[in-house]
Amino acid sequence: MKHLMAAVSLLLALPACAPTRSIVIPERVGAPPRLAIVPFKGDLGPQAKDLIAEEFAARGVAAREGASVISIVGYDANITDGSPASAGPLRKYGEDQGVDFIFAGTAETVSGPLYAFDRVKLTMHLIDVQTGQTRWIGNYGNTVWAAAINTQTDLERGAEHIVKAFDEGGADDLVR
Repeated sequence: MKHLMAAVSLLLALPACAPTRSIVIPERVGAPPRLAIVPFKGDLGPQAKDLIAEEFAARGVAAREGASVISIVGYDANITDGSPASAGPLRKYGEDQGVDFIFAGTAETVSGPLYAFDRVKLTMHLIDVQTGQTRWIGNYGNTVWAAAINTQTDLERGAEHIVKAFDEGGADDLVR
């Protein structure tokens, strides 16, 4: 009986194992990437950036991995406010990177008394480098009711859901 229980447990665990994933992004002759994904703020920023870049690639959206806009703009300000003070440096950044849009945001863990596991909260912005205006905003993370086995699983789900919302909201038409 113990062997049967162990075998059943093993079989149930097999689908949970993550397979290796590989994505080839076809070259678009004459059409360089229009989007730069910049480092995200927050404790999960580097992981989220990689996962979101992978989700964009899986959907055929080519993107550059750009340097931090905050360091280029030169001050720790909200680059999504569309102010004249940030629009000039953003245009220069866009020219330097050869992109029209920046995908930026925050990826962080949120904890609290109502649940056992930390949750992921993502807030993402698509910023037009010519005007400094935010063209799309997406959020992920119901920190009270989200069902997550662990933070990594929630982060993977968040990256998938935020890029899916980006596509379904029509923002993908801007960057293709």
